[in-house]
Amino acid sequence: MPLPPLGGTRRWAGPAATRLFSPATARCASVAAPSTGATPLGHSDTWSGALCMTATLVMSSPFPTVLLWGDALTQIHNDEYRVLMGVKHPAGLRQATQACWPEVWAINEPIYTRVRAGESIAFEDALYPITRSGVLEDAWFTLGYSPLRSAVADAAGILVTVLETTARVHARRLEDERVPLVSELDAAPSRVLDEVFRARPEQRGRR
Repeated sequence: MPLPPLGGTRRWAGPAATRLFSPATARCASVAAPSTGATPLGHSDTWSGALCMTATLVMSSPFPTVLLWGDALTQIHNDEYRVLMGVKHPAGLRQATQACWPEVWAINEPIYTRVRAGESIAFEDALYPITRSGVLEDAWFTLGYSPLRSAVADAAGILVTVLETTARVHARRLEDERVPLVSELDAAPSRVLDEVFRARPEQRGRR
């Protein structure tokens, strides 16, 4: 079946939606269960073909990926992204991203505005102070934002791929601190001898 234009009105009836979100095709089991309709997306049986297909693409991705759909930028993510969420899962599934990540909304809002206007954006080792463990912590990510275009100028959704680089950033910082220290230690014996020779010039010929 060809993919309808994003923002189209065509719907996939219950059996088709059930097949799309069955455990055999959906990597995120929590998305496989139909929603109660209490979210901006409504019941999954009423989702458009474009939304169903895009959500299935997200869940089949081997990388942490989240789909932000509609005016509320409602989240649909895969299992890999769920690991990054910490205690924000499962409440964050089918939740507006601002409600899920309020602590970084000031960072994300201008990015989303640019992407919804049609721009693709990428950041490497970007710092995000987040509360995924219940307390505020610094975390670093490499992210790619892509607009999912509709028939109008603005995007119907945003596709976000996220790779956490916190461990790499910490390792690089430790290395940056270690190199000057090693150099300092390597130079220390020579400096000590120089101090001795300045204090006792008669020892210089014995060096």
